[in-house]
Amino acid sequence: MNINDALNILHVDNLANIDLQTLKKRYHKLALQYHPDKNGNTVESTVHFQKIGEAYDLLKREIKDINIDENIDENNESGYTFIL
Repeated sequence: MNINDALNILHVDNLANIDLQTLKKRYHKLALQYHPDKNGNTVESTVHFQKIGEAYDLLKREIKDINIDENIDENNESGYTFIL
């Protein structure tokens, strides 16, 4: 799955315009709506539910990476110094 697919699945326009808390709320709303137990336990509902989870994990990592990069830029430190 690529970032554009993940953005479409979670109905996000742009990764730069969403924070982690908003992404989490969107994920929970969609996960409840498309949970297989609420949709007849069909194969299609299970696959869609799994895609929602994959999309959330991918975008969550991307947002965290963006935040780390911003912190490094603000502090004018290399990644290694920031980690240590």
